[in-house]
Amino acid sequence: ILVIALLSTPTLLGLQKARSLWIAMIRASIFGLALSLIGFSLAMIMNLPPGPLISVLCVISLILLPRIIRFNSKISLIFIVFSKKDYVEIELDQEI
Repeated sequence: ILVIALLSTPTLLGLQKARSLWIAMIRASIFGLALSLIGFSLAMIMNLPPGPLISVLCVISLILLPRIIRFNSKISLIFIVFSKKDYVEIELDQEI
């Protein structure tokens, strides 16, 4: 279950609003690293096995992250900036 969760979750999260394959791959790598680090950290703090905890975090992130990104303009702004080919300077306080 852990292998399936760690293979599919970062990929599904990385593909959202990605305009090219390399952007999706970079995002998937970042999501996978973040999920693993958060899962291992929580497992050490709470004295739980890391495998099931990481799997639960993957499922929770698949359910919650797309909704958070859709409604939070600052996070959406980060996704838009990463999906553009030309880098532009944008103030984070701006609303889209």
